[in-house]
Amino acid sequence: KKQKYWQQAAEKLKSKLQEKCEDYNKLNQTCAGYKILIERLEREKHTLESRVKGLRHTSHDVISKRVEMLHLENDRLVLENENLSSRLQMQHLHSGGLGAAMLEEKLQAQEKKIAILEVTNKVQLYVNLLVVV
Repeated sequence: KKQKYWQQAAEKLKSKLQEKCEDYNKLNQTCAGYKILIERLEREKHTLESRVKGLRHTSHDVISKRVEMLHLENDRLVLENENLSSRLQMQHLHSGGLGAAMLEEKLQAQEKKIAILEVTNKVQLYVNLLVVV
């Protein structure tokens, strides 16, 4: 009787061991699958981070170039404004009001352009700061 009892107990333990081994193998396969998934996701993460970094630098460069172009345009318009102002003063000294009125209109138009460029420049600097942050 005792031998039969121990034999049955051993069989039960063997079957439990077999079940646990199967569970272990299934979990091991699942773990291996998750490791592969994690590695793939890490590679994708690094790829996307590189893209974002590249886009930040690209947009920063584009904004910097745009700001530089606006500065040059602003400088050109300031010079043109000064030239028109001096021509207007000469016209006032040498001629009547008709030529002066036309130059005055041009001067006002140039001043408006300068004001618009200055506002645009400030907006671009603000956007530039936002991109950097």
